[in-house]
Amino acid sequence: MNRAFILTLALCAVRATSIDANTFVVGGQLASEVEVEIVRDISLPPGLTFFRTHVTRVPTFTSPTTSQQVVSQQTVFSTPPSSEEERVDACGNRYAMYRWDSPPDRVEARTKLRLRCRVDFPALPGDAPFPPAPAPEEVRDYLKPAPLAQSEDAGVKALAQRLIGGARLQHEAVSAVLNYVADHVTYTLEPEAYDALYALRTGQGNCQNFSNLSAALLRAAGIPARVALGWSIKKGWSVQQSNGTVRTLSLADGRHAWLEVYDPKWGWVPYDAQQTHRFVSTRYVRVSVGFDSGDDPDGLYRWAGAPSGRSPSFRESIRVSYVSDQDVTKSLEERPAPTNHLFTVSIGEARPPAPPPLAALPSPAPSGAERPTPTPPPGAESPTPQALPPGAGRPAPPVPPPGVGATLKPETDLSKLSFTRPLTVGNLLFPALDVFGLATAEGANRYVVESAEYVTGKEAFAQAFDLERPTLVQDVSLALRRFGGQSGQLWLELVDDVNGAPGGEPALSGKVSVASLPMEGGYRWVVFPFSSMTSKVVLTPGRYWVVLRYSGDAICNWFYIYGNPYGSPDGTRSRRTGEPAWNTIRNYDFNFRVRGATAS
Repeated sequence: MNRAFILTLALCAVRATSIDANTFVVGGQLASEVEVEIVRDISLPPGLTFFRTHVTRVPTFTSPTTSQQVVSQQTVFSTPPSSEEERVDACGNRYAMYRWDSPPDRVEARTKLRLRCRVDFPALPGDAPFPPAPAPEEVRDYLKPAPLAQSEDAGVKALAQRLIGGARLQHEAVSAVLNYVADHVTYTLEPEAYDALYALRTGQGNCQNFSNLSAALLRAAGIPARVALGWSIKKGWSVQQSNGTVRTLSLADGRHAWLEVYDPKWGWVPYDAQQTHRFVSTRYVRVSVGFDSGDDPDGLYRWAGAPSGRSPSFRESIRVSYVSDQDVTKSLEERPAPTNHLFTVSIGEARPPAPPPLAALPSPAPSGAERPTPTPPPGAESPTPQALPPGAGRPAPPVPPPGVGATLKPETDLSKLSFTRPLTVGNLLFPALDVFGLATAEGANRYVVESAEYVTGKEAFAQAFDLERPTLVQDVSLALRRFGGQSGQLWLELVDDVNGAPGGEPALSGKVSVASLPMEGGYRWVVFPFSSMTSKVVLTPGRYWVVLRYSGDAICNWFYIYGNPYGSPDGTRSRRTGEPAWNTIRNYDFNFRVRGATAS
């Protein structure tokens, strides 16, 4: 890279693209024994006449692929409850209802679990015909609408019928529905609502929206589906590929929702509309099932007698320790849909004769009492991240103006261009999180998780971005939070894309002192300047990578959003210290912002 008054990175005449195959058929095995502690810290205002909470009994269950065995579980309280009552809800979930009369000002509940979780990847024959035969009586309720999974809605019905057109096997219909959800809903941490219609209308949502929309569409297609509720564990798991790359799937520690689909031969089969079909990994703790994500009895709170304007406050956290962990998985086959990356098990290819037209769906059941929709508490963050406008869904790549694009002539003298059009690109939507996993004042659970990567350890991380026009880069910002450390500095490297990964000589940003980063107030933009009075960085059209570097004892997290909402599914990579290649591909996009100006 030549350095001058204008520092120009190499011309990329052809934009890098992701690997064509986007569904990966997985073989091998996952097996873990894990100790989990869920801590609920509840602060109560004075004067309450009673306080009540529910704790669900985590079940042992098996499916054709994923199994969970509960070795032990126990819940203890800092103050013993006045009474305890065991109950079973309409979906078969067992839970204990604990009550305190004249409660103390604070109650801490600790639930300790020891689980053995396993995933096998058998070749499940996908020969169940579609439309399906009438469902057994015990699963027919999972064909009915629910308050957050509105399968009776005319738009949901119409979309479901369009997606399943031509399907002759049930797995084809299920894949068509869930591939649509994966490609048309962008993950956002704190949506305004959690139901299927919100996700369908805006193209945005969190794990609850993904699951509720998937369940609604499947039920509208005549396929029983239910929402699974529980916890996800942050530790990633990896799938080896034949080309030497590794795809690592990660979730955050915290509450999570996914779904289960009823197969006439195999029974209830787990899916996560965000990443896996026909299985979920050993990083899931299944606590309960429901008609929608609002049916989770675990951790619900009720009280009476609070002074005006005062209510209890709640905080939940999860602590995990692995006794053993086995990850022996590899990609056996790759398929071209959907656009986002998904992982599945082998499916048989037998096809039955063409079936008759789809029978009419059952009449919608009454939706019952309206549930309160959790409302995120206001949070301050400086500067405020820019949210996508409602209805935007997955942002489209920028469209170059006429005459400007990735065909800039190599002999163009970039120093003679006038950079006057302001430009901001990146993955801009992230919350100002100081805490996560809080319950609302109504006592309902919030599925707010801190999806962030520890980025100042023994692994380096890189995020890709694309430019359509020659750009003068002013600065690049990352959504960071400091948890510790006083010495050293942070800085960025800006490098070319070489065969889909970072490469070439870097341009270096200005450095930021670790000690200057606040430890309070959650995640915020940390700005790394690239252009100054004496040197500038100009990029020609193409793909580039931002690599975070550090020195000293910094302990920092970089916030990310599930499902690659910014660019291609191959746009986030990592490598451990000493590794020569960026061979680990991540299932998320970091939050970053590139600011500058394009050439007029």
